[in-house]
Amino acid sequence: MSALTQAIDPPGDSVLEVSGVSVRGQRGWRLQEASLSVMPGEIHAVMGPNGAGKSTLLSVLSGTLEPDAGEILFDGHPLPAWCPGMLARRRGILPQETTVSFPLTAWEVAALGRLPHATPLEDPEIVRRAMHRMDVLHLAPQRYSDLSGGERQRVQMARVLAQVARPAPDPAAPVLRLDEPSSALDLRHQFELFERMRDEARAGSAILVILHDLNLAGRYADRLTLLHDGRVAAQGRPRDILDATILERVWGVRARVTPGAAGAPLQIHLLGPAHEPVRVG
Repeated sequence: MSALTQAIDPPGDSVLEVSGVSVRGQRGWRLQEASLSVMPGEIHAVMGPNGAGKSTLLSVLSGTLEPDAGEILFDGHPLPAWCPGMLARRRGILPQETTVSFPLTAWEVAALGRLPHATPLEDPEIVRRAMHRMDVLHLAPQRYSDLSGGERQRVQMARVLAQVARPAPDPAAPVLRLDEPSSALDLRHQFELFERMRDEARAGSAILVILHDLNLAGRYADRLTLLHDGRVAAQGRPRDILDATILERVWGVRARVTPGAAGAPLQIHLLGPAHEPVRVG
């Protein structure tokens, strides 16, 4: 496989479209002509080494950074054209770190997701379901600041799920934008989180997630976008683009990639930095 691979766009209508986005920094381009589509019903993972442009892309997608070129379309309309309130009801964002300065309980933090909605009668049940799905309902009365890092992360994920919850007949696809959602979780909860994300995708959500874990991406992502030096280095299905050649080019590591049997995930074994000799025995 070539180290520079551009896959054909998937069929259907994307809910989030990044078209030729470039961002200039003080020392050159932070992002150059980046394009990707996020479809309802899929988990789209964005990966790359430090400094590849992932944080810049997230800032552009959040609307906090205006690109020097290109555009972001949300449901076919430019991102800046959206009413903030309507956007907040359709899009849930999980940052890598979230600071809560007030003495709120875990329930109150999860319930913050319902602020953009005017549904006070439905909100308690929506929050309860979201917390149950993230295995934090038993933490509801506890002070958020007393929770462990992983527990806080799961409460924040419950907030995101509560935020994008919508009436069943609503055809509009919600978008979840998650920045390293598994970074503070133990192994069991990492798998459980991505099983919940898979359920959300099957229910029609469009999910964009920043990841560093190659095996989680290979197991759960429907599509990958790999960033390297601010450019899209590869794009497509994990089994089509994750190979030893591109892992060495993008991350500078040697790896052994074992394709799974029919329906089974890839197994990626990292062997060490590319410049080190292989040790036998």
